[in-house]
Amino acid sequence: MSFSSESEPLLSQDEVNSEEKRGLCLLRPYRLQDEMAVKELISEATMETVGEFFWAAILSEIFPQISFIALAVGFVGFSLPFYYCLALIPAAVALIYVFIWSAHLFKTLELHSDLSNIANVYQKEPDTGFWVAEVYDNTLSSELSAHFNITKKVLYDFITEEDLDRKGINLAEYKHRNVVGCVGLTHSNNTQLGNARKAWLRRFAVKKEYRRRGIASNLLEFVIAVTRRHNYKNLELITTHCHHQAREMYMKAGFSVMMNTRHYLNVPQPTYHFSLPIKPSDTTIKKNE
Repeated sequence: MSFSSESEPLLSQDEVNSEEKRGLCLLRPYRLQDEMAVKELISEATMETVGEFFWAAILSEIFPQISFIALAVGFVGFSLPFYYCLALIPAAVALIYVFIWSAHLFKTLELHSDLSNIANVYQKEPDTGFWVAEVYDNTLSSELSAHFNITKKVLYDFITEEDLDRKGINLAEYKHRNVVGCVGLTHSNNTQLGNARKAWLRRFAVKKEYRRRGIASNLLEFVIAVTRRHNYKNLELITTHCHHQAREMYMKAGFSVMMNTRHYLNVPQPTYHFSLPIKPSDTTIKKNE
């Protein structure tokens, strides 16, 4: 899918030639050599919510239920002394954690099915795609953290591949490059808007140590521009209650939200369906006049 855009370039010539060069973040289409980096990125993003799901289960009614069953099995089924049976409660806690961790791992392996075939799943149609955010800088990711980003305000200049030649950007000047974010766009089959063209935002993730630098918001803005260029009427996505910062970003971008609650082993898990009406670009409006 082409990256050509009718909007202003992400990086001005003065910014490129400034003496104090900041790091660059290149938004570009996915390539085959990105497969391992993207899989690792999505896997990390999926597994990092294990803790929140675990505490949601512990604070729900499922924990006393499992603890009671463990006590009953030990005391009645095996005639163990009651103080021995109490030791089964930590075992129940460990069992809940192992189950949640295993469910996340299974989800990660399931996601790898389409990540192993991105070219056909996401890039086959001219109005869909998959993109990565590739950072070029002189600082190793291990030297940074989310806390450092808050205090030091580490930011990047965002560019597309068209900017490289047009602005004379030399990527060889940077010591390190890393794929730190990704996002996919497919057709949505949601029928609530009738026959209107709808897009589905998928596999949206940014590495934890590279957050709070504008990478996610710039990826989102870029995808919204793509949907506008291809005359989509709506952009949709689903996220969970564990992704607090992502939900805030979507709300700031103008998405409306509808919450649904699903139950897994009697544990309520809210999910959020976000939807954004896509306004036509000025060029599209002029063509229709």
